[in-house]
Amino acid sequence: MRSSPFPSPPILRSVADCLRLTSGSIMNDWCIIGVQHLLGTTGSLIQEILYLGAEPSNIYLLGKHYSTNQDVLHELLRLGINVRVNRTVGKWGDFSKEFDTYVKQLWRDVRVAVGHDRKKGILILDDGGHCIASVPESLLGCLPIAGVEQTTSGVTRIGEAPSIPVVAVALSAAKSRIESPLISETVIKKMKEVIPPRRMRAGVIGLGNIGLAIASALLSRGDQVFGYDLNMVPVHGIAMCRNVGDLIAKSDFIFGCTGEDATGISWIDEVMGTKVFLSCSSEDREFRSLLTWLYRRMPSENRSSTDRIEVRLPRATIQLLRGGFPVNFDLTDESVPLKDIQVTRSLLLGGLAQASMASGSPGYIKLDSRLQRLVVQEWIEQFPERRSTYGNSVIDQFSDLKWISEHSGGGESSGVTHSLF
Repeated sequence: MRSSPFPSPPILRSVADCLRLTSGSIMNDWCIIGVQHLLGTTGSLIQEILYLGAEPSNIYLLGKHYSTNQDVLHELLRLGINVRVNRTVGKWGDFSKEFDTYVKQLWRDVRVAVGHDRKKGILILDDGGHCIASVPESLLGCLPIAGVEQTTSGVTRIGEAPSIPVVAVALSAAKSRIESPLISETVIKKMKEVIPPRRMRAGVIGLGNIGLAIASALLSRGDQVFGYDLNMVPVHGIAMCRNVGDLIAKSDFIFGCTGEDATGISWIDEVMGTKVFLSCSSEDREFRSLLTWLYRRMPSENRSSTDRIEVRLPRATIQLLRGGFPVNFDLTDESVPLKDIQVTRSLLLGGLAQASMASGSPGYIKLDSRLQRLVVQEWIEQFPERRSTYGNSVIDQFSDLKWISEHSGGGESSGVTHSLF
């Protein structure tokens, strides 16, 4: 029976019911360790993991301070989950380095737990690659360890040769094609208080899935959009700039969508006017060089801000929203509306179940194609108006298992003896 204060999204519940029917209590006796944004549907995901047989005392979660909803944190603790959150970052731009110290402590706790009470193995539910990249060598080969990575920046952090089997939810057709427009919609909605209703000059750095979705949303508003990407392929409607400094000079609002340090500071002496920077990726990576430069110049009493940073220069005013962290995380209980983000949560649940079967060689594993088809088709059945977001040609592709597999990253797992469904 499910008993939890968290919402129960229908697609997530459907995936859990299918897994329970085909595989029973598949999470029983596994130690589950995760780095996650502690949001409402993260709680929903944990609820379904418990439904599939996991024990609360066997789940260890680490949240990120900029995306942790306190009510969610308290409810997870009440359920008996081992959960902690990093403290706010001491120095701007240093989140990743400081966060890794918390990940190492999380692994120490898990190492003690599996030493006292033998488990089937360890499953990792990762967001950003910190946890998978830090698997202790002392645990490798001692018991089965497999993981799930949900972000492309996490895949970059882990590298091309992970030390364990990793189900690549981040590289799946469903996540890469469905999630990006949903995030861009939320970014635009959450920026209403700072983005003027009139036409504006907007710059988008990084024209991957998220960047293109952001640019498309801005163009639909009638905004003038400038773009810069290392791959300087022309994009209809976007005025491409020769470098980042050129884009910043022409734009009033700058959206960072690269997943890495996007701006540098070589343009800082020439900048004029008010420039508002918005991160649309993860952690504080987009504007790390700028954050470090500003930190040295900000009065010490103002350095603790994790909300808006504003610094006045002789000819310009620079603002970084949310302290340089992603703007769609505003400490509310969800970063994307429940009806939409249930797609990602459902893929993660299936991916974790797939990881529990992945006893083969280390490396990236494709997310199960039948899972992807089930999730996308059920979502479109519930919200048929969403077809207009992507176009029929994109949605119809998700009826073709071969197409899904061909457009999902990772290899086939020799350790998985049957499909999830």
